[in-house]
Amino acid sequence: MENFGESAKTNSLSKEASSLHSQAWRPGTRAAYKSAWGKWVSWCGTQSVDPVHSPLEPIVEFLTVLYKDNKQYRTINTYRSAISKNHALIDGQRVGQHPMIVTHMRAIFNMRTPKPRYQESWDVDILLKFIEKMGDNNNISLKMLSCKLVALLALTSAGRASELNQLNVKFMSNSETCFSFKMSKPTETCKPGNPLQSIVFNAFDTDSLCVVKCIRSYLERTSSFREISDNIDRSWLLLSFVKPHHPITTSSVSRWLKTIMAEAGINTNQFKAHSTRSASVSKAYFAGVSVSDIMQQAHWAKESTFARFYCKPIHKSAFQQSVLKRISGLRFIRHYHVTYHEDQWINTKQSVSNEENMENNGKFCDYCNRQGNVKMATSWCPECDDRLCKNCVKFHQVNRLTMEHSVYNTAEENQISSVKIDLFCKQHSSNKLEVYCFDHEEPCCLMCATIIHRNCEKVGTLNDCSQKYAKNIPSICAEMEKLRKASVAEIARVRCDMECFKNESKDVEHRIKTMTAKTIIALKEKERVLLENLEKTKLEREFILVKTLDEYLDIRKTVEDSIRILKKNDRLPNIAFLLELMRIGKTVPEIHIYIEELQKNYQTFVVDVHFDDAFTSVHSSSNPFGEIKLKTKHKIDYRSGQLELERSVTVEGSSYLSDADVIDGRYIVTTCEESKMLYILDVNGRQLSSLKLRGCPWSIAVLQNQCFCVSLRDPGCICILEMQKNLSITTLKELKMPQNVWGICAVEDKIVASIETQGHGQVFRFYDHEGNYSDEHKIAQGESQCGTLHATTSKCILFTHPSGNSIFSVDPDNSEGATKLYSGNNMKYPIGLTCDPEENIYVACFGSNSILQFNGNGKFLREILHKDLSLQNPYGIRVKGLGDNIKLIVTTMDKLLIYRFNQ
Repeated sequence: MENFGESAKTNSLSKEASSLHSQAWRPGTRAAYKSAWGKWVSWCGTQSVDPVHSPLEPIVEFLTVLYKDNKQYRTINTYRSAISKNHALIDGQRVGQHPMIVTHMRAIFNMRTPKPRYQESWDVDILLKFIEKMGDNNNISLKMLSCKLVALLALTSAGRASELNQLNVKFMSNSETCFSFKMSKPTETCKPGNPLQSIVFNAFDTDSLCVVKCIRSYLERTSSFREISDNIDRSWLLLSFVKPHHPITTSSVSRWLKTIMAEAGINTNQFKAHSTRSASVSKAYFAGVSVSDIMQQAHWAKESTFARFYCKPIHKSAFQQSVLKRISGLRFIRHYHVTYHEDQWINTKQSVSNEENMENNGKFCDYCNRQGNVKMATSWCPECDDRLCKNCVKFHQVNRLTMEHSVYNTAEENQISSVKIDLFCKQHSSNKLEVYCFDHEEPCCLMCATIIHRNCEKVGTLNDCSQKYAKNIPSICAEMEKLRKASVAEIARVRCDMECFKNESKDVEHRIKTMTAKTIIALKEKERVLLENLEKTKLEREFILVKTLDEYLDIRKTVEDSIRILKKNDRLPNIAFLLELMRIGKTVPEIHIYIEELQKNYQTFVVDVHFDDAFTSVHSSSNPFGEIKLKTKHKIDYRSGQLELERSVTVEGSSYLSDADVIDGRYIVTTCEESKMLYILDVNGRQLSSLKLRGCPWSIAVLQNQCFCVSLRDPGCICILEMQKNLSITTLKELKMPQNVWGICAVEDKIVASIETQGHGQVFRFYDHEGNYSDEHKIAQGESQCGTLHATTSKCILFTHPSGNSIFSVDPDNSEGATKLYSGNNMKYPIGLTCDPEENIYVACFGSNSILQFNGNGKFLREILHKDLSLQNPYGIRVKGLGDNIKLIVTTMDKLLIYRFNQ
């Protein structure tokens, strides 16, 4: 029995030459052929047939046996290829190409036609949404980070699992925006004469979906594994997350892909790991990426490979699609092209009107499609609104009706126009539109113009009209640009209102539940008091009744004894009876007086309970606690509106209030520098709780989940605290600093603190919300002493330089230096600063007892508060939602001032 690889052609070669000759086939192919050849050899042994020099008949019989064993066409074709490779030539040609074998294989194909594994592709957005919800790369397990990485690698490269498994850090180059891997071995699509392929992964603007950041995080997390010295090559990118962290196999890559697909809710019984290749290229294609770009990325040489095997319609629920269409306001145009709103989850223009159109969806030739053929489109005619293949373009350019039409590349289709207009007459569908009637405000063909619009006064050709009205394009574009900007601003406002309404609804729900709980507690307390009163009343009344009853019982006993004596008078001597009779007669009036007195003092009571009118009204009302109301929230003009002092709050036992902030829009947290106290106030300024601090507090930064942090001096420290449900304050963590801490703020998930330094400049230290050190930057501008920090929505940090009468802005991701926004005579010893929802800047000037307002770029707007007798030596300042509206809160030497913005 011959071994696999030793065909009749290579028997005369040396062992080394024969071994090298066998490497012409890839390892997967060799493994498949070896298995198939082994079974052929075994079958030949049972039939006493030479496997290398057998005639055609045994080969046909063997293929028939495989067919009877329910083997599929592709499997049988592998056996045919394995036999053809090693079998001796018959009639001067390979066995697999012999007419008899070719005919037999065609018969098997007809009887058992192979079906494609996938009729459709899964929606990539499902997996991407799941990956986004996984959160930060550093906060997930190494297993899920590994699965996330292979998913992003597979989707962004359209690569096979075997290609991903070949990525090696030895052949890696990287920059801040990309990683490039040179393949160390030929891939399946690599052809002789071509260099080894490279795969480049570029950065993406969404951090959670950025493959570059994911690779960088993965390399950091696995760096300790790669340094192990045990003669195992750990230079491969993908390593096992299980000890001893060996390089993984291709099957492991596939298993990781299936794991994260299953976690995302994709049916992995239907879609295997290799389906990521089809899903990614289909998504790119339907998003408008050209076929040539897709072929280059996936390393395909022919369009037919993509069109036949990988371009699949994306699987979606028909019910869900119909609902989404109704909600998102889709517009169906001719040929079922769909225009989506800009904020919709999918950025495509795919034909999704129904199941039948889904099959023809995509950039295939419309001419060929109408004739029952499928060819990839290369061009597009906007006048016909048809996509054309190369052959149909030639016909289109010589046809008399279409030879003057401008034809564009399909890649330019979306750029030229997103609106599809039918250029044929509605009345006469075979006639083109050539005339426009201004009286009826409609286009028409020449026949309609001579019949229907012959009496109309204002009629012109479309060509003349287009030249005439082309002059209005700049002014119309300008107006449309204004409308676009207005719509963008309104979209942002509506989205902000949606988020605010969501948060306000949660707050109202919390208040309702809190009120219910408080009401239940109060009712329980009232119940306890009433039951105690009832028990007390019951005991008092029972004591009186028992005492009265005992007195009547004594009277009854006395009377009954007297009656018994009188009835037995015959048994007593006359003298004794007379004396007893005189005694009894004397007690009768006394008993009468006693009974009359008891009757006079005795009253019959009925026990009852009286409920307060407030309780009975709540109990009987259809609105027990009140009702839900929507109040109109007027838009605030921050730049021209005036401030009105709503409330001046004196915090008992405090002076030198250094800063204030708002928690959940319902509570004010403020600090007193002199007494080292922290206070929680309600919206009316009523003190709810307090806490003694270790040092002198300066700045406050509210985090999330009712947590906040406070910077301290003497000693330098950062306190991370939490307000409990009972409104008490708990210290979660204290971060000791080498120097005093002044300004502090929160930027996304980071705490930024300004640490005091000698001389000019300051150090910004970064911590996460749990207090873990992250990074630090040395800022040469300004100084930390008496300064404050504020983080804008654009992730910049503003800080004040009190002694320099200036404010600065710095990018927390760039340590090269800060930008001075303002410095001038209007500003005297600025301490506190904040921003309103429109990014206008407010600065509390301690030296001039005023509040200054600037735009987001640092341009001085106005002195919004000055000559206010209440505003003496302002320190901290905040513009935040408090209660129902946005308020400006200022801390001074001895008061906390709350201002409202007048409409």
